[in-house]
Amino acid sequence: MRHVPSVRRQIKVDETCSLCNEYQETTLHILWLCDHAKAVWQSVLCFAKLYQRNFRSFMDVVEAVMEQRPAFTVAFFSTIAWSLWERRNRIRENQPSWPLHEIGNRIKEMVVEFFNAHEQVSCSAPRIPRARWAPPPAGSYKANFDVALFEESNFAETGVVFRDCMGEVIGALSQKILLPQSVEHAEALAASRAVQLATELCLFDVIFEGDSLRVITAINSAEACRAMFGHIIEEIRGHSLSLARCQFKHIRREGNSLAHALARRADLIADNDIWVEELPIDLDG
Repeated sequence: MRHVPSVRRQIKVDETCSLCNEYQETTLHILWLCDHAKAVWQSVLCFAKLYQRNFRSFMDVVEAVMEQRPAFTVAFFSTIAWSLWERRNRIRENQPSWPLHEIGNRIKEMVVEFFNAHEQVSCSAPRIPRARWAPPPAGSYKANFDVALFEESNFAETGVVFRDCMGEVIGALSQKILLPQSVEHAEALAASRAVQLATELCLFDVIFEGDSLRVITAINSAEACRAMFGHIIEEIRGHSLSLARCQFKHIRREGNSLAHALARRADLIADNDIWVEELPIDLDG
């Protein structure tokens, strides 16, 4: 029997938060903005302070926590987020769950126990150096691309920047797009736009860098991509044939900061902006 999607069968899907029954159940809402989530986060001082800032997606909250750097804080945050999602699922299925006022202390005990058990391993593990942007070889150009997701507004933003061997900006782009199905889907769209922009700028020897390892691996693979964004990977491979030489490399987020900043500012524009041999004033310098 052929499966027919619920939308085609005109089955109404209730997207209201199943806990507060007031707002749309986005990731940002269920894990951060819902009163149920707030009760937990605000019981922990280092996370309560974050409510002084406005976040447009849960990924922005994650990045703010990552900026605090201590591994314990990141692990504490991640485990609380997991427990909130687990609690939401248990309540929906009428299963027992932890009371809100106990979650913070219970999770802290779990994380402390984990760190104590792995203290020796953690102390001996080599520290990973912070990623930094590096210029391409003479005669080549480097394109960095990234995306920012804004679930509450139902759109995503793409940022692309091209620089030469001296680090000088050759071209840059900020573009707003409809919210894709996943982060990887959005990253693949950003990579595709970067390749297209290279041809528009008449740059034919380019190193493309992005911070999604899964997307970069898919592009470099000799096999067909079976993921939901596989057709975009094929488009990227097709577009790249018009270049004399190109490479796709992975870089960690901190080495991709300018592209990320361009993506973040796309909410200031109606559709897209392109700059040639300069950056927008707020990012210049």
